[in-house]
Amino acid sequence: PYEMRERQEEISELPDNCLLLETRLTGICHADLRYVSCSRPPEILRERLPLCVFHEGVAQVIEVGDNVQNFFKGDIVVVVPNIPCYVHNPEKYPDIYRACRSCRPEGAGENLCEDVRFLASNAPGLSRTLFIHPAACVFPAPCDVPEEVAVLTEPLTVINRAIRQAKVNFDDRVAVLGGGFMGFITAAILSQIVGISRDNILVTDIFNFKLEKMKNFATVLNTKEEMIRKEFQSSFNVAFECVGGKAAEMTIDQALSLLSAGGTCLLVGVSEEEVPIKTRTLLEKGLTLKGTTRSAAIDYPDVLQWLRREEFRKILSRIIFPKKFTAKDCESIISACKTAEKPETHGKVLIDWRQKAEK
Repeated sequence: PYEMRERQEEISELPDNCLLLETRLTGICHADLRYVSCSRPPEILRERLPLCVFHEGVAQVIEVGDNVQNFFKGDIVVVVPNIPCYVHNPEKYPDIYRACRSCRPEGAGENLCEDVRFLASNAPGLSRTLFIHPAACVFPAPCDVPEEVAVLTEPLTVINRAIRQAKVNFDDRVAVLGGGFMGFITAAILSQIVGISRDNILVTDIFNFKLEKMKNFATVLNTKEEMIRKEFQSSFNVAFECVGGKAAEMTIDQALSLLSAGGTCLLVGVSEEEVPIKTRTLLEKGLTLKGTTRSAAIDYPDVLQWLRREEFRKILSRIIFPKKFTAKDCESIISACKTAEKPETHGKVLIDWRQKAEK
């Protein structure tokens, strides 16, 4: 746990359809922390470590490979960490119609690719000064969006996909279980992009300092201080469980209580543990529990347009951790990770790689 070493590698050629990128900013996700702290199951760690971590990032184009259009040296870009089968292995999967079952047009989605390469999971992540990436999995960052906001694109696309899967409308009543980073951006998108009123968005958590940041666009409830009120029970169409971990049993139970008949709960939070579920409530209300994970390139254009809205960017700035870490060495990166996993840290912790790149 918390052991990181620097390693030198030579990049000798740039393949066709690829870009040579230089990492500029990365955000720390709890998925990254599970590898850094070695809290994933031992068999997974044995299979995947050592591993370059981080999958949320902004980079700069250093070189452009053959057959790549619309990218130029110096462009600031957002990296898509989900590389589907037909992109990374065209010999086996010649096109989208002959891709794995999930990636085909009628399939479950590229975020569920059966032979995916996902950065910082089963492929090297962004803790590299230079790296090669398929141009199909890169998007230009809007010029009027600060890099410190653009780096949030990937987690925003995850919620964008979850909201579309739930088919949320502006007149729905939606509950968000968990006021951490994912819960915050879920509520922010529901409010600012979907257009749901404050009275129709409920966010629950056990920490007031998290809920405080959402009071002006969501109804908030501290479930440690107050039971779920009768007026909230069975009154929401959709719920997003954004906590995961050991608390998932409690938050899923809350979701079942809050949902009305025929409602849907999107499971966004990740848990390594087995989670008991009250199936009687599930059956009596005819509820749907739906898992969602990651995102795909198709989820990015909408989010990049949303980020051009000044009011949306202002709200997102509340969830960026004020202290930014510089990637000077392995110790500075580990320090950033330890800060990110503290319970009192509320916000996305960023690591700045730009000074290291200049050296």
